[in-house]
Formats: sequence, C-alpha cells, structure tokens
Amino acid sequence: MEEYYFMNYYLHHCCAVFFTLFSFLFAPIQSAQAETREAYVILSLDEKTITFYYDTESDSRPGHIWEIEDGGSKASWSNEIDQGAKFYIKNIIFDESFKDYLPTSTNSWLRGFDHVKKIQGIEHLNTSKVTDMSHMFEDCGFLQEIDLSNFNAENVTKTDYMFKGCYSLTTLDLSTFNSKKLKSLNRMFAMCGRLYEINFTNFHTQNVTQMDSLFLSCHSLERIDLTHFNTQNVTSMNGMFKECSTLSSISLSGLNTENLSSMKEMFAGCRNLRNLDLSGINTHKLKDISNMFESCESLTTLDMSGFNTEAVENMRFLFYKCKNLSNINFTNFNTQKVTDMFGMFAECYSLSSIDLSNFNLENIANMSVMFYKCQNLTSLKFGKSNTQKLTTMNGMFSACGKLISLDLSAFNTQNVTDMSFMFAKCFTLRKVNISHFNTENVTKMNNMFSECSSLRKIYLSNFNTFKVKDMSEMFEYCSDLTTIYCDNAWNDENGYLMFKGCEKLKGAVPYNENNINGTMANPHTGYFTNVPTTVEGVRFGTDTAQQIYTLQGKLVLREWKHLPGGVYVVNGKKTVKP
Repeated sequence: MEEYYFMNYYLHHCCAVFFTLFSFLFAPIQSAQAETREAYVILSLDEKTITFYYDTESDSRPGHIWEIEDGGSKASWSNEIDQGAKFYIKNIIFDESFKDYLPTSTNSWLRGFDHVKKIQGIEHLNTSKVTDMSHMFEDCGFLQEIDLSNFNAENVTKTDYMFKGCYSLTTLDLSTFNSKKLKSLNRMFAMCGRLYEINFTNFHTQNVTQMDSLFLSCHSLERIDLTHFNTQNVTSMNGMFKECSTLSSISLSGLNTENLSSMKEMFAGCRNLRNLDLSGINTHKLKDISNMFESCESLTTLDMSGFNTEAVENMRFLFYKCKNLSNINFTNFNTQKVTDMFGMFAECYSLSSIDLSNFNLENIANMSVMFYKCQNLTSLKFGKSNTQKLTTMNGMFSACGKLISLDLSAFNTQNVTDMSFMFAKCFTLRKVNISHFNTENVTKMNNMFSECSSLRKIYLSNFNTFKVKDMSEMFEYCSDLTTIYCDNAWNDENGYLMFKGCEKLKGAVPYNENNINGTMANPHTGYFTNVPTTVEGVRFGTDTAQQIYTLQGKLVLREWKHLPGGVYVVNGKKTVKP
C-alpha cells in the first residue's frame, strides 16, 4: 500500500512539472500569434471615412472591417463596398502603421470612391513590392490631387486604367515614377477631362507594349510632350489621343514605331488638331489604321507620303468626317493587302479631287459609303487594279453632289452582292461608265440611282438581275432621265416605286405616273429602250457627238476626232466613223 501511494505521488509530481514546462515553452509562441499584425480597412461608424491599418488592434476599433487579402487580380474588400455606400465616403486615410505593410497589388484599391477630394497619409503607402496598380484611382471623380512623390514603382508592370475617370485632376507629376518594368499603360489617363499637364520627365516606357486609349477624352490637354517616351516595343496605340479635343499640335517624328501593328482611332475626335507631324515614323508592321483621323475637323492638309502601308489590311473610316481636309498626300500608299475601305473618305466635305490611280485594290472586299457625302468632290480617278474580291458597294458615291462623270470600267464586280444607294443623290452626275459591270451575284439594287437628277441616258444591257431581291426606288426622282438602254426584261416583283418621279423617261411606252413599279422594267411594254440597230453616216471630223459608246456598251471618253474608224453608238444611235 505504501508503494502505491508513493507511485501515485511520483506520477502527479511528474505531470505537474511536465505541464509547467510545456506552458513555459509554448507561451511565447501563443503570445506571438496573438500579436501578429494584419492589414485591414475600416469604414467609420458615420460611413464617411475609410482608414487603412496594419496592426493588431482590429478587434478594438469601431466600424465595419475588411481584411486586405494580397495577390488577387482586384481588391475583394473594395468590391464588397456597395457603390451607393462609396457615394457617401468623403475621406480616405492611410494610418502611419500602414507603412510597414508590403502589398504586391493595389489593383482597384480606391476604385469608385467618386466623392473623395483628398487622400491623407498616402506617403504611408509602401509600394516597393507592388507589380499591379491597374484601376487604383479609377473613377475618383472628385479627387483634385494625388501626391505620387513617395511612390516606389520599380516593380510595377501594369498601370492600366490607373487614373481613368479622375475628371477633377488638373496636373500629375510622374517625374519620380521609376517605372522601368512597366509593360501596359492602357487607358491610364482616360477621361481625365480637366487634366492639362502631365510631367513625364523620368517616365520609363522602354518595355511597354500597350498604350491603347492612353489619353482618351483628356479634353483639357493642349500639348503632350512625348520626347521622353521610348516606344520601341509598343505594338498598339489604338485610340491613344482619341477625343483630346483641345490638342492643336502633335509630333510623332521622334517615336520609334518599328513594332507598331495598330493605330486604330489614334487621333479620332481630335477636333482642334491642326498640325500633325508623321514624318520619319516606321510603320512597316502596321495592319490597322481604321478611324485613325476620324472627326479631325480642323485638319486641312495631311502628308502621309512617308507612311508605309505595305502590311495594312484595314482602312475603314480612315478620314471619316475630316470636314476641312482639302489635301491628302498618299502618293506612296501601298494598298495591296487592304480588304476594307468602308467609309474611308465619307463626309470629307472639302476634298475636291481624289486620285486613287496608284491604289492596288486586288484584295478589297468592302467599299461601301467610301465617298459618302464628299459634297465638293468633282474629280475621282481609279486605276486598273482588279477588284475581283469586292463584295459590297452600297452607298459608295452616295451624296457626292458635284460629281459630273465617273469611269468605273476597270471594276470587276463579279462577286458584288450589294449596290444599293450606290449613286444616290449624285445630283450633277451626267455620265457613268458601268458598261462592264457584272451583276450576276447582286441581290440589292434599291435606290441605286435615286435622285441622280442630271442623268439623262444610261446603258444597262449588261445587267443580270436574276438574283436581285430588291430594286425598290432604283431610279426614283431621276427627273432628267430620258432613256434606259436595256434589251432585257428584269424581275418585276421587286421594283416598288422603281421609276417614281422619272417624268421625262420614255421607252417602249411614255412615262405614266400611275405605272412606276418593276413591271415597267422591260423594253417591250415598259420604259426600257432596246440598244439601237439603225446605222447613220456621220461626216468625218464632226464634233457633234455628246455621248459615245462601243457596240458592247462601254463609254468612250476620248473625243470623236481621235477615235479610230468603226461603228459606235453616238447619242443613242449606231454611227459609222470613216
């Protein structure tokens, strides 16, 4: 029994010693865990202030708390704050304790706090490890100043949308922004509507590949100094200066653009731009220049003679709405790979002459509304390039109100499907050579010649309308039209109001205002006229010929006296030239 009590005493003593020792050894670890600092954000009880902390006191602070989880693509805590709640937040504070926190991303941290006017303690934000600053201040619309002097950006690779929508900012100093690893600047300053000055003195862009919409809608920027920009690796400048409506002069002459592939919308909406220096830039890899100068309303001349376009595929809306542009030098344009010229010169009101005789159109598919509303255009020349891939020509010359004649004899239209509105509202057009047009695949001819009020005679015997589904208003209000030469009857089911307002038109029967639909599109009982078969002698050397066609219906542009002997259709009659 004595042995039992002794053993029991001994075990209890050992357990007590062991427990004491265990507690002693692990107490520092538990204490350290209890005192581990954490990064968090607190919204004050009055919901007007958010404060950033890095300490161990989160449990004792009043307000709504969010833990900052580093490394995500966007700040989860910021996204959890309802946009309606952000409307009432007026103050952002970085506590001094926050200077020891080393985030790797500040993506979207302050995004959408649109009523904050000033950030306090931003010098306590340690950015030495940050790689992503995208969206950081986006849509902070009331923010009037941002002090970046203490920002360490040596590891930053992305600043996309960083200041987008900060429309109250007037100046930004990036001279201390050591950004040697920066790769992407897309929309960095977009929609900073009052920003008039940016200091880029030590801004490093040698590794940047993307500058899309960099200054989009910076309406107050009067000048931009790009002399410090290294653009050797940039591939895209889409919309870079788009809607910088106060900019009057831009020079790209010093930029290295050897890897640039897209300048889409680059200067679109620069309505005050008067001087643009494109000399010396290397564009041999450029593929897309669509909308590049759209709505540059103050440009009067543009020299693109040194612009290398050998790789360009898209020229859609290139000069669209350049209302005062009267002179474009594109002497050396190489258009061999271009597939799209949709609206290329549309609404260039001041252009009076366009010479495209050097344009290679062998791959072009779309020429719709290409010259739409070129209201002062009187001269337009095309070369002899084969357009066999062309599919759409709708509205191509529509509203060219001063064009008198057009020679389209070199056009190959075998694959064209849409010719609607092609010559609509060409009020002064008198001669158009479309004698070689192949229309076997065309499905739309509606309004093709509507309101060509000066057109008197037209040869359409070569037109195949078997696939055409819409001929409505095709000749509507061609008020001077007297003769349509065509030996074939057309599909009469798709010609609603086809001849409306053609009061002088006469074919097999005189014009009747009650019969103006497609049923009259024939040379037997309608308004078409068979190609003449009578032959009349003409004295040698006469100059009375007004319109001369070959027997195949091709318009002859040379004077009668210079033509070789033969039989021609002159003024609607077969005529012998001795």
